[in-house]
Amino acid sequence: MAEPEAPTRRRDATLARAPEANPAALADPASAIVDAAARCFARWGIPRTRVEDIAAEVGIARPHIYRYFASKDAIVHAVVLREIRLHHDRLADRFPLEGPASDLIIGSLLSGIRDAAGDPDVGFLTDSPHVTARSLTSSPEVTAELRNHWIPLLEYAKQRKELRRGIDIDAAARWLVFVQFSYLALPEMVPAAEALERELRAFVLPGLLR
Repeated sequence: MAEPEAPTRRRDATLARAPEANPAALADPASAIVDAAARCFARWGIPRTRVEDIAAEVGIARPHIYRYFASKDAIVHAVVLREIRLHHDRLADRFPLEGPASDLIIGSLLSGIRDAAGDPDVGFLTDSPHVTARSLTSSPEVTAELRNHWIPLLEYAKQRKELRRGIDIDAAARWLVFVQFSYLALPEMVPAAEALERELRAFVLPGLLR
């Protein structure tokens, strides 16, 4: 009887010949590296992905990676920042600035806390020890990106006269980022979607809106 076939193993990028660079890599190498890294992270996870794997995915030699990123951690940071920006683009389409600000705030918080964790395309971020609330909050670019999402929404609430008087919008945006990170840091304490929405409406909205 024939022996069963061995499970397919990942090709060792250090031994494999790198394919020719694709046009995207030639036109915008840094973006091509980030795109390739995201695919590798989704495929193998952040801990198991090596810089060699990313280089092979792009179609460039490993040393060329370091012309644009100092380390694998720098690539992880760039991927995280990209995914946050893409998430905010989706939120802008899903929650345009119209209607009650309360629904926009709750929708954005729910999406930021629960939807990302359930998205198979970015599951490698929420499941990786490389990406923690501490590592995110230590990045000025990440915190600035998150705050910049909230500031227009809070300005919209102010224009509609829904924002409480005396609220500092920049401080409120910072606090909303803190709320998001608090839930992300303790995922085991995040309730089901309906219960989470009740919590956010009961405890977050009264601090912001009339």
